[in-house]
Amino acid sequence: MLKYSDLTNSQKTFISRMLEIFPEYYGEKNLTAKQIHAAYYKLKEQRTNTQEKLGYPNWLQNKNRVGRGEYKMPWPTETELTKTPSVKVAKQDLSASKLQKIIDESPEVEVEYQTEDEFMAELRANGINV
Repeated sequence: MLKYSDLTNSQKTFISRMLEIFPEYYGEKNLTAKQIHAAYYKLKEQRTNTQEKLGYPNWLQNKNRVGRGEYKMPWPTETELTKTPSVKVAKQDLSASKLQKIIDESPEVEVEYQTEDEFMAELRANGINV
């Protein structure tokens, strides 16, 4: 059976990201194939935002199978969990820097409105309800 300390960095990332998406799984000793599939497809769905290329956890099925469709999870201990850098924070920092770059490169546009009603009408015309 694999333990968290035996995993490669990408495998640890998969487990960490799985815990970010489904924190309720942390208390469960074993997970079903259905739960692992759900986590994998959720990570795959988020790939466009996170830019992570995490593959399907065949390593988990090969080493930690305890029964038909049931796998012992190599969850990190509390100390390992605190030592693992948060992937979520790193991705948020990356997103913030991308947003700042867009803001910096965007041209400044000044729009003047005579009245507040004109401004509110412009917002409504663009689908913004205030």
